[in-house]
Amino acid sequence: LYSILDGGALQNIIPALTQVKRSVSAFRRLMSSGTPDAVRNNINVSSQINQLEGPNLLVALVGLPCRGKTFVSEKLSRYLNWIDFKSRVFHLSDYRRLLNDDIPGNRLFMPGHPEWEEQRKHCLDTLFSDIWNWFEGEFDHIAIMDASNCTLDRRQYIKDACSEHKTNLLFIEVITNDPKLIKASLQNVELNHPDYVSMSREEAIRDFNERIKAYEKSYEPMTPEKDDCPYIKFVDAGRQVFLHHVHGHLFTKIAAYLVNIHSTNRCIYLTRHGESEDNIKHRIGGNSKLSSYGKHYAHALGEYINSEDIPDLQVWTSKLHRTIQTAAHIEAPTISWQALNELNAGEFDCFAYSELRSNHKDEYKARQENKFFYRYPKGESYADLVVRLDPVIMELERSSNVLVICHQGVIRCLLAYFLGKSTKELPFIDTPLHVLYKLTPKSYGCDLELIKFDNIPICRFLSDNSLSDVFEDQNES
Repeated sequence: LYSILDGGALQNIIPALTQVKRSVSAFRRLMSSGTPDAVRNNINVSSQINQLEGPNLLVALVGLPCRGKTFVSEKLSRYLNWIDFKSRVFHLSDYRRLLNDDIPGNRLFMPGHPEWEEQRKHCLDTLFSDIWNWFEGEFDHIAIMDASNCTLDRRQYIKDACSEHKTNLLFIEVITNDPKLIKASLQNVELNHPDYVSMSREEAIRDFNERIKAYEKSYEPMTPEKDDCPYIKFVDAGRQVFLHHVHGHLFTKIAAYLVNIHSTNRCIYLTRHGESEDNIKHRIGGNSKLSSYGKHYAHALGEYINSEDIPDLQVWTSKLHRTIQTAAHIEAPTISWQALNELNAGEFDCFAYSELRSNHKDEYKARQENKFFYRYPKGESYADLVVRLDPVIMELERSSNVLVICHQGVIRCLLAYFLGKSTKELPFIDTPLHVLYKLTPKSYGCDLELIKFDNIPICRFLSDNSLSDVFEDQNES
């Protein structure tokens, strides 16, 4: 209600109560549509609530070249997919590079050159045609348009197109004033930009600087007077974030995410706890302590992390004994999170998978058929776990170096976020015991390194149909 009311503005209370009434009505229809078991096992609560927002959404980026628009686009899309929206990035530069003309590709959308207007319009029309086709028949899709959109005319074109197709619109203007951030972006361009594959380093930087100067001449920043629509200004990689006409659950969630992301170099380490006594008995959940092998892993992990001398490292564990014991030998500040506890198995906590398969065949079958959305009786589903871990992701995005010691379900959710895995893949990511995952966030993704320890066996006690090839082609140490 607080986000709907825009911080408590009284004039919004009637629309807010109307929206709440619609939500309650929709939830009642949902609950009456099947038996309690069907509802428990097959409904994604977060998706149903999200769908009450209305039609599809276009998020259009605004800003000069080399300011981090693609960085924001890719990270936001990955986050929205993780919380079970359907999101996709549409890069205008991809459409420009498909043109088979004599126009220098990296010059097409620079200001001036009216003789190229037909080609510019063709690129835009093709991009929007693909977006509308992707939206066709859908209700909660989010398209992200990665382009400069620097002029009022271009933004009006986008507004008119969204109005015609009854699509919600949010602009995100990416502004970078910090010379260090601009320099880092330029270095990334010279290494990775498709336009400069055949150029030398000096030629690429000279050409890109010319492009930036040309765009600066016609750049019209977004203002409340000229852009009376929802927009977010994202300044210097999140040091400042300004909101204008940003209301509702989805828009405020996007804004909250942008507040927390940054582009600082850091590493995120993930590992499951060492082998526990319940692991040996093949039991789900529980709160047992480490086995002898688990204690060996805790010692080896502590020795490795301490030897790396990682600056400003924080260690995060769950509230359960086995993760706290695994962190015992690490010389760094430790925080225990309730949110990092293992997926709640409810009535089946401490059951063996063999018991579930033999004595509760209907539940076992329901879980196999829809593992992401299956909810244990009086327990949780993977979909619930993603919602619970949302604050953890926000904190990881705003933190420096962190080691997270957690559990199988939790580490699957975290890896799915950082590696961009779908909800179908998430419950089957192979996450054995006694492996340390080192994640290094990059501009457009995340590098993964697997670290294993001599004389510490890798264990897969609960390999319930895990996909062992999820990390194929990744670097392994």
